Amino acid sequence: MLRIKQWVKNLFVIAPLIFSKRFFDCSALLMSFFAVAAFCVASSAVYVLNDIRDAPLDRLHPKKRNRPIASNRVGVRSA
Repeated sequence: MLRIKQWVKNLFVIAPLIFSKRFFDCSALLMSFFAVAAFCVASSAVYVLNDIRDAPLDRLHPKKRNRPIASNRVGVRSA
């Protein structure tokens, strides 16, 4: 449900750190780590909310009907 494969895109948050040549600055690295974590949490929350909203239509789709919420493996309250 969290689409962990999509988290790779959130690594672009580190790009300014690399291009500013502050990659070995501990405080900048720590802030970038928390920014990536925040983006991962936020993007996963959006995926879950979207799955809840789209569940009725996803149940009719041949591939999407196997998603946890659409297939009722995970209830809306649990999601």
